[in-house]
Amino acid sequence: MSQEKAVRVSKKDVDNRIQNEFIHDQVLSDAFNLKIYKDKLGRILVVNDKGSGYIWASLAAIEKVVNESEHAVSMYNLNNWVKNKSLISNVAAETLTTLSTILKKGIKYDKNGLIEIDKYLSVRPFIDRKIFVALVYFSCEIFAAQMDGRVDWNLMPDGKSYVPVVKDDHDRVYVPYSDLLECVANQGRCSLSQSIDVERYRHKLSL
Repeated sequence: MSQEKAVRVSKKDVDNRIQNEFIHDQVLSDAFNLKIYKDKLGRILVVNDKGSGYIWASLAAIEKVVNESEHAVSMYNLNNWVKNKSLISNVAAETLTTLSTILKKGIKYDKNGLIEIDKYLSVRPFIDRKIFVALVYFSCEIFAAQMDGRVDWNLMPDGKSYVPVVKDDHDRVYVPYSDLLECVANQGRCSLSQSIDVERYRHKLSL
């Protein structure tokens, strides 16, 4: 099997392989926002909403092409991130844990943390869903601090999940990660500080 191409499997074949070969991998499923299974050889089975799917030779093969496929839309979609308001209180701490782990140093919601994140992004690393949502929330905390605002959570259009935004004392809404979302989806050279600046310039705000 090619390391860069996947083999398509029918729903019937998927069901059979899950019963006999592949085991659900919750960590990878969360990382890619997809239903992902793994076998003893390290092969990856990705199942779509219709029940059919693709088998990849390795995780590395998926990381190389996922941003060029239909899966990128799902991975960077903020729907189903926070489904219950009771989970919101954990996001701030989880964000710092995720970023500190990936950057291998203690990250805080400050200028130095933002600098370290931009250094990380400058080499155009593969950004999975867990890292992406951490960047989204981090941008909100930094933007809120810059404008003396607050991080709040708005209900998504689907009515089933929540997304972070920044609000000022007049309840005006700001989305400091909108440029980041576009950049990541298009596999560009991203900068979190630039995304924050774009939102500030868009609303003609000064530091």
